This record gives sequence, structure tokens and C-alpha cells, in this order.
Amino acid sequence: DAGCGTGTHIKYLSDWYDCTGFDISEELIAIAENKVPKASFRQADMKDFEFDEAFDVITCLFNSICCATTIEELKQVMDRFADHLRPGGVVIVEKSQGDLLANEDASGSSVSTFEGDGVKVTRAKAWERRGNQLLQETGFHIIRDGTIEQYRDSQVSGVFTDDDILNAIEQAGLEADFDESGPGRGVFIGVSLH
Repeated sequence: DAGCGTGTHIKYLSDWYDCTGFDISEELIAIAENKVPKASFRQADMKDFEFDEAFDVITCLFNSICCATTIEELKQVMDRFADHLRPGGVVIVEKSQGDLLANEDASGSSVSTFEGDGVKVTRAKAWERRGNQLLQETGFHIIRDGTIEQYRDSQVSGVFTDDDILNAIEQAGLEADFDESGPGRGVFIGVSLH
């Protein structure tokens, strides 16, 4: 699982499969290792990772593909995926937010809250699209045990159309298709024919 974060997808997949997850964040990998001790986790960047083994399936779910911030980086990611597939192997990439941001100047904001188990969380998020990139600022206020914690996160994400992703899969030498019945908003599928 590329861009596995804290390993939540692998937590479920590992009931049926031998799983390996990787993410660029050391902190998230540490959480994943504790959450799913029977899986293997590594710190690596999906744009240039190099593992000694090949895989039957590589997943990249829940907008993780947007860690690539340009079309060139998207192509690099798909090349790395293709290079790590066994013959007949499959790449599964969940549909990104690209087509939701068709307006080149899209911007917006949102606020959400959560309360439970003695914790209150407020998340405020603002975003602006600039070409093929989405700039996001997110702030969190967490009230727990009478104290208030504040965190802030800045992120730049790639914004890709369906054609961008399909083209990158094909240019990596994989047979490309889109399945709208897949998880989330659908999945792109690349199959290694070698």
C-alpha cells in the first residue's frame, strides 16, 4: 500500500493477504507498525522507492496519489509502481480529487467538529488551486482533559484529471482502465502484461 499512512487499509487487507505498506512519514510508519504488527512497513517516497521484491498488487488509496504534485511526478510514481509488479500484477489507484476542481481558480474553506470520548476537535481547512496544484492549510483545536492543543498543517497536493492518471498508467507500460464501482469515487486499474 503506497502512501499507507497509519496502516488502516492494511489493517483490513492483512486478514487475507501478506501486506507491505510504505509512507514518506516516519511518524505514520511508527503508528502503522503498532496498529498492524503482522504487516511489513517501510519509510519511502512513492516517487523514487526501490524495493528488492515485486508485488502482485500495489494499492494507492484515498487521494494518496496526490502526493505527486506535478504530471512529471505522477509519471515517476506510475513508473515505480510498474517496475515493482510481478507479471500479471495489478496497480489500484483510487480516483483523486482532480475532477472536483475543474475550475483553475477553485478555492474554498470548511469547518468540521467532533466530540466524543472526552475529546472535542475542531478542524478548519482552507484551500486554493493553482494550476495542477492544490495548496491547503488546516488547523486543529483539540480540547482534552481541560487543556487546549493547537496544530497546523500546510500541504501541497497534485490535482489530476482522469486522463492524467490513465495516461501515466499507460506510459508506464501497463494496461489501463477505470472502474467506477470501486471504493470511494472509483479506481484506476493498471495491469502488467509482462
